Amino acid sequence: MMQQNPATVETWEPRWSQKNHRAFTQCFRFAFAVAVVLLLASLAIAPSVLAQNSASGWVNSGLAKYEKGDLDGAIADFNRAIGIDPKYAPAYNNRGAAKLIKGDLDGAIADFNRAIGINPKNALAYYNRGVGKGNKGDLEGAVADYNRAIEIDPNYALAYYNRGFAKLKKGDLDGAIADFNSAIEINPNNALAYYNRGVAKLKKGDLDEAIADFNRAIEIDPKNALAYYNRGNAFQAKGQFFQAVANLNRAIELNRNHEYAYLRLLIATWSDRGDASAAMDKLRNHVAANSSDEWVRTISKYYLGIGKLNEQAILAEARKGTDGRKVGERLCEAYYYLGVKRLVGGNRKGAVEYFTLSIDTDIKRFTEYDASKAMLRLMKEGKI
Repeated sequence: MMQQNPATVETWEPRWSQKNHRAFTQCFRFAFAVAVVLLLASLAIAPSVLAQNSASGWVNSGLAKYEKGDLDGAIADFNRAIGIDPKYAPAYNNRGAAKLIKGDLDGAIADFNRAIGINPKNALAYYNRGVGKGNKGDLEGAVADYNRAIEIDPNYALAYYNRGFAKLKKGDLDGAIADFNSAIEINPNNALAYYNRGVAKLKKGDLDEAIADFNRAIEIDPKNALAYYNRGNAFQAKGQFFQAVANLNRAIELNRNHEYAYLRLLIATWSDRGDASAAMDKLRNHVAANSSDEWVRTISKYYLGIGKLNEQAILAEARKGTDGRKVGERLCEAYYYLGVKRLVGGNRKGAVEYFTLSIDTDIKRFTEYDASKAMLRLMKEGKI
């Protein structure tokens, strides 16, 4: 909530969803078992000062509407404030924040530019512009804006957090961890900072440290489904399959819409050489109750034996389209899941072939890339 005095920070945290499984603004999948991870596109709403003119009054009115979810009404009020005082920076910053939530990224960035032009030392405007650039996929620009926000305000925890996430997306794992460390130092109860630091450590292969961070994230936020999901996958990568099954079951209890979690649960159960009927039933019931045209549904149907799907059909589906990037991503997944199916069927040589092909796609940011590497290691160690 933004109050006139004292000011507090309102954050916007896009919610993770299966539909936006890979969307930068909502979810980012890393490493073995990282679904997501999630950009904390935390959007700060600038505080208005004590009303000394009607422009600040309209900003306060807009903030009240913003808090009620009336973004159009809030924008209209911010427009009125700008009409009265075209150099009133909080009006631009808050209007940009509302536009950002509505998805008008270019309009939001233009407003943040104007706020910065009026006040070049406005850390909040640089921060919010970084959020806008990050959502547009301009990671370098986002990092540059977070850098400037931190230069102005060295204790800006959200700026460290978002810069860490942008670095994570860029593959700068050590840089991301350093930023999450700073965010945690400023705010030791930031569950998402622990969670995303765990994601970075998981990607680096530091499984025990990743699990420790997921543990802390869960202590702070016991309903963080993704923390259970990724902790389960970290246990899977360690060869501790019983713990993996328990965590993945809990992740599904907390978020029943994440189809990859059902697949991971099935794989962990197979790896534990247990009775997979319950995990198979969960996946079957999920598929029956939730229609989907997502690529992952093709894999689920193959695992369930629905339709006339075989390896060739899966690979043909993965290769459809002219977007080379998307084709490569689907092949990275396809080879991994086909490799698992071969392994379960006793074809270890064939499984190695597919896991190797998944790695050869070089889609390093995808879960299945690291999952394939983990499977090859576990096979070599005799754990699977």
